[in-house]
Amino acid sequence: MIYIFNNFSMAVVNRYVVKTVRLKVISRRLNSAADEGVKEFPDKLNIQPLSKSFVSSGKMVKISKAMAAYLKNASDRKKKMDIEIEKYELGKRHLANMMGFDADAITKEDIDKAIRYLFPSGLFSLKSRPIMKHPDELFPRIKNAEFGTDGRPFHFLFYTLNASFYQIMFDCAEKTDALQRYEETQLRQGKLSSEETRLDTTGTEWISREQLQTMLSENVSEVQYERFLSAMNHLTDQSCSLREKDFIMKFRCRMYYMMNVTENMLLQSGDDGSIVPL
Repeated sequence: MIYIFNNFSMAVVNRYVVKTVRLKVISRRLNSAADEGVKEFPDKLNIQPLSKSFVSSGKMVKISKAMAAYLKNASDRKKKMDIEIEKYELGKRHLANMMGFDADAITKEDIDKAIRYLFPSGLFSLKSRPIMKHPDELFPRIKNAEFGTDGRPFHFLFYTLNASFYQIMFDCAEKTDALQRYEETQLRQGKLSSEETRLDTTGTEWISREQLQTMLSENVSEVQYERFLSAMNHLTDQSCSLREKDFIMKFRCRMYYMMNVTENMLLQSGDDGSIVPL
């Protein structure tokens, strides 16, 4: 018991001695600073601002590898886009000088007409014809970051690799169930749904797979697109689908029929059996 007490007392004495020595060192430094002419502390201290990665809890937050890669790709793409936009603006001015247009007032329609005039083409495929578009229209836009600096994704469907697509499928299924429950409620109350409450989609069609990919900025496979059409058709066929008109029409576009009629002629059979115009 006496041995334990002696050890404890020695530890207390050692701590006291260490603190005393530290105070003496600080006192000597202050005295030496006073002897050198430093009468008072400076009003402003050279304090460096904290970085954005420093949070209020006092811990340093490390940027995840995914976020670092995204920031690097975004920076590289911005540099490339700046170069392409600069080339486009320079080419637009050259084109305006060639055609006698005002370089500051030239429009997209003027550019398209000038390209068709300078580079006439009889190719049936519009994608094969020469064009001059703004880089924002030619190059796919980059998606916004889907995760924070700590690497945690914002969307609960992030790990499906098609978060936006499956969000649409999820919303479509929820809306279909909601319409079915609404119809059952109307039937129990004796209010039968009429055909007037069904959405009329005449003159419209579902957007193509390419348009859907552009809208979502995601790759959509043929199988996924077929499932998308099946789910959306099932929603549209509901008796009360008019209630979800805004959601459905967001994925439909008008059908445009282009008819190139060169000549309307009435034909009849001649004496020799040949076809002759009237």
